[in-house]
Amino acid sequence: MEELLVPAQTYQQFQAKGVMPDCITEAWKAIWNTDMAREFGYDFEVYGKKSRDWSDAEVDIFISIEGVHANNAESNLKGH
Repeated sequence: MEELLVPAQTYQQFQAKGVMPDCITEAWKAIWNTDMAREFGYDFEVYGKKSRDWSDAEVDIFISIEGVHANNAESNLKGH
């Protein structure tokens, strides 16, 4: 895949770190146990170069939250 357009939304960024795939599972458990105002729109994970070492991986997780939306198809990432 060369390109994926994600609708413009406000996102909260989380990071999964550790042994794969357990670190992803634990990160999602933590996300589900928050009281953030989720939009349940387009949530996604980014597997970059740091995710290649499955014994010490880092994966960014972006969760759509209630907030201001732009009127185009580009992502509006706002990490915390």
